[in-house]
Amino acid sequence: MDLSVIICTYNRSQSLSNTLNSFQSRDLPKNIQWEIIVVDNNSTDDTKKVTEEFIFCSNLIVKYVKEENQGHSYARNRGIKEASGEFVCFTDDDVLVDKSWLNELLKTFNEVPAECVGGKILPQWPDRKPRWLKKELFGFLALLDYGNELIVFREFTKPVLLFGANMAFKKSIFDRIGFFDTNLGRKGTIVFGGDDIDIQRRIINEGGKIIYQPKAAIKHVISSERLKKNYFRRLHYFEGVTNGRLYDNAIGRHFCGIPFFIFFQFIRSIFRYLKNPTLRMQMNIWWFLGFMKGRVFEYKKGLASPI
Repeated sequence: MDLSVIICTYNRSQSLSNTLNSFQSRDLPKNIQWEIIVVDNNSTDDTKKVTEEFIFCSNLIVKYVKEENQGHSYARNRGIKEASGEFVCFTDDDVLVDKSWLNELLKTFNEVPAECVGGKILPQWPDRKPRWLKKELFGFLALLDYGNELIVFREFTKPVLLFGANMAFKKSIFDRIGFFDTNLGRKGTIVFGGDDIDIQRRIINEGGKIIYQPKAAIKHVISSERLKKNYFRRLHYFEGVTNGRLYDNAIGRHFCGIPFFIFFQFIRSIFRYLKNPTLRMQMNIWWFLGFMKGRVFEYKKGLASPI
């Protein structure tokens, strides 16, 4: 088997159906063997029925599995274990894949040796985007566009290299660096993240390469609930929690695992918001609150060494 596509899903049967149907139009050589693995992470809707109906109606190789450990990372790891392909490709249950997506990923692996390849994530708005939603906020909707040139990453030159909705790996890399960290990642409706960042960081630390291939594009269907300001506040809070948990610099004074400089930056972010009361400034406040929450969590686990 050449490719395994892993779709982890939780209570999004309608959008999952659209995602699966987008694979009906694909541009792959006939000699390429591939499969789709739908990992149901304890959905309470009709996800299983939707998947089984697609299996019955399509001529694609599709496998349905249920992962009872709640968490996106558990679901991703289950998908890897179930996969038969030399390469495993991850996407989400609310995207539409371009017909050449899989072919571009496979061609890139064959032409430019790398451990991980991903590409553009473009928006499909429900109607039209709100006027207050500026391009600087697109990353918080898991949208990614570094332009039209191929990029080879050998170090973290950006806060995020690739997003989990559009990334593929050599399956053998997981034997070297381990699986996704189950302490990270979304759990049900709790918007923790960082599992995709963490796995890419481990690849880079092992001397591996990560490639951005602009031709390997997908569309992220943006739901109306994500076009509310509170979604961005909440998302940034949990991103702060993730960063706080991943922070491993024990140098300097801290309180309950929170470096003193964070308190000063937190206060500064409040004053900046008072001077310029924009959503982006408000999100920074919530990020610091989340970061402090994440540090305290790790401190209580005994992972942060007091000085």
